[in-house]
Amino acid sequence: MYNYGGIAPGYGLIRGVNNFVWKDLSYVFQFCPIVGAEVTDTSGKKIHIISDGLNDYPNLREVNPTGDTLWQWQPLPGYADPDQPYIASNPANDDDGDGKPDSWPRDWYNPTLGQYVWPGFLSQGASNADLELFWSMDDRDNVEFPYFPFPGDSTRKGIGLQVDARAFQWSNALAENTNNILYLYNNKRKW
Repeated sequence: MYNYGGIAPGYGLIRGVNNFVWKDLSYVFQFCPIVGAEVTDTSGKKIHIISDGLNDYPNLREVNPTGDTLWQWQPLPGYADPDQPYIASNPANDDDGDGKPDSWPRDWYNPTLGQYVWPGFLSQGASNADLELFWSMDDRDNVEFPYFPFPGDSTRKGIGLQVDARAFQWSNALAENTNNILYLYNNKRKW
């Protein structure tokens, strides 16, 4: 899973990772949340904007003219430690022994409790599964269309959505080969 919304690597094995492997075979190409909206652009014309996180074939990718920015979901800061490559998870290793799980951001320290606390889905510190991932993303880089969901901020475009996502996995025999993913969509557009 990737914090830009993609589940499985898609074309070209993103970051050289081939995931969703079962019995030495990759069995998922890719999927992700896809959201569309009809909006009014700066000229008053009705347009349709689609935001997604697909790592598609190179000739099908929606990318800016210079090829350095994908017009898709992008991870938001504050949901994982920026000095490591993983999505925040619970449980998580503390390989350097500093008291902070390695994938967690420093902001998750609770001074009242004197420890880092997982922002559980149901309550702080609560674990809901044997393995839980948590990330957030928005579509600010989907700059393909003349639509500005945040008046006065021409750097953020897209539809104006933020998606908070959690993946849950259990070791119980009834659920051990499933991944349950919860997406919470928030319209951050300024009216």
